[in-house]
Amino acid sequence: MALDGTLRGASSARDRGRPIRRPCRWRSAAGLAITFQAQEALSPYAFVSPTPPQITFASGLELPGAKAFAVAEDGTPAALRTERKVQVFLSPELLAEDGFATLTLDT
Repeated sequence: MALDGTLRGASSARDRGRPIRRPCRWRSAAGLAITFQAQEALSPYAFVSPTPPQITFASGLELPGAKAFAVAEDGTPAALRTERKVQVFLSPELLAEDGFATLTLDT
């Protein structure tokens, strides 16, 4: 999986625990969930995570860009670069005041 670009949440301080005088039924805090799993192709179709990436929270770190999507003659998609498979950098800003209220990582 390649995560590139900007992930934006839209939570405010009141989404983070401040009391709300008149709660809105339709409003909820922004959350982000990222799952690094695959599903087996044979029954019972279990979810597995044989090679979860190392996840690092840091600002300003970047991996080389992913190659353009391509498939071989047999229809098999080209693999991601190794460094893209084994490492994920997430910015701490994802959980800043204007970011996501919750973050769930499932490896």
